Amino acid sequence: MKYIFLTLVLLMSPFVSADDKFAMELITSNSSGGWGAIRFETETGKSWLIKGGIFVEIAERRRPAKGKYIINMVTTRKGWAATRMNVQSGKGWYLKKQMWIPVLTSSEE
Repeated sequence: MKYIFLTLVLLMSPFVSADDKFAMELITSNSSGGWGAIRFETETGKSWLIKGGIFVEIAERRRPAKGKYIINMVTTRKGWAATRMNVQSGKGWYLKKQMWIPVLTSSEE
């Protein structure tokens, strides 16, 4: 039983190694009674939501530059929210209606 638990903990770990091509972020929401999951390419930021057991690509206004991407998900009063960041450039996005919206700096406004 200890080995099964340890395996599950390692599989659910949010850390992505430098060699990982894909990663997945998962969250449950007590307020909505649901869950959300996003699979993403760690080098390109390209990502997909799981909808009805199918990966559905998340839309982009503009394809982001190659880099090293992470995605974070948090619970909200209505369900959940997600952000994406290129940890090499510092650029960030938030998810709105199945589209990544760039977060601008004050000099980019």
